[in-house]
Amino acid sequence: MSVLASRRSVSRFTVINDATDLYNMLTDLAQRSFGVKDYRKMARNLSENCGTEEENIAKFCVFMNSATIRIEQYSSELMDNLRAAYTIWPTTMKEYNLRREYQDKAIIDCEQLMGVLQRVATKLNVDLNEYERYVKAIDREIGKIKDWRQRDNSIKSRLSNKGNV
Repeated sequence: MSVLASRRSVSRFTVINDATDLYNMLTDLAQRSFGVKDYRKMARNLSENCGTEEENIAKFCVFMNSATIRIEQYSSELMDNLRAAYTIWPTTMKEYNLRREYQDKAIIDCEQLMGVLQRVATKLNVDLNEYERYVKAIDREIGKIKDWRQRDNSIKSRLSNKGNV
């Protein structure tokens, strides 16, 4: 059943919306110190016999800050690459390849986010099950980007048949 144009709601591209949600989730996790409740105890456990308590806390804070910055960086790059890919409506193979390149970069950003979470969980000796919802969200995002690339194959075949190289 079709809907009159005047009654249609604004369409949202789920890949970008979900990436925005993922960005917010990961930022919230980082702001909550990745789930660490007692940072003094965690700092002692990470650096036993490696300096004073203040030095250990400082090292711990540097690690947490670094992880937070990397999550911000990769999440922002993910959003930028998805938006760039979405703004390209290929009419030539060159444009198609550029769009594909941005989609590939977005997948790489997702994998980088997984790596940061894995390093944080390993370094902080956190139960990986606590990070399961974040890992699943990243996996879903990768799957949606891959589905989007798969749908774009019809554009590629149309462009190949036209002879636009």
